[in-house]
Amino acid sequence: LSQRRQRGQRRGDPELAKELTDHSTITSTLNNPAQEGAGPPRSRHMARAVALQVLYESDGTNHDPNRAIKRRITEHRLSRPAANFARHIVSGVLANEDRVDVIIGAHAPSWPLAQMAVVDRNILRVAIYEIIEGKETPPKVAINEAVELGKVYGSESTPKFVNGVLGSVIESYASAKNKQVGSSLFAR
Repeated sequence: LSQRRQRGQRRGDPELAKELTDHSTITSTLNNPAQEGAGPPRSRHMARAVALQVLYESDGTNHDPNRAIKRRITEHRLSRPAANFARHIVSGVLANEDRVDVIIGAHAPSWPLAQMAVVDRNILRVAIYEIIEGKETPPKVAINEAVELGKVYGSESTPKFVNGVLGSVIESYASAKNKQVGSSLFAR
């Protein structure tokens, strides 16, 4: 599976897309009895997974994200708050995609976006959007969630890659916030 992911992610492989968007993968990771009663964090994790699946589908196959999010929310039976959070992430990433992609490019210069695995690219988009726009999610939580999504959906190298890029983003973002001038990358 790992080798197929590495080959297929770059090209939007339909078989891999089905595998990555199959909700049983993420559901099985969340049906851990140790997480029983986890409440909102678990719901938000599932919402991020749904958002990632929608963004992957939209990016890899050009499917309509509005139809995809409706379908995924129904498939995963997300609660109303989790569904709203997933919609918020998807609409926010899509509305700020150019800006977020510039940030990714600045912090992963060795990996042009077009050559980056579709899954990796969208995990980074979700996390960076949450870091720069989301007032609800602390940056460390956004990074941890991105790394966890990378472990489930990405290749073996995805968690390390995502963590490295996001660590660099956080350093730049913190520096820009401390200067209170704002970096042109993070300014609206």
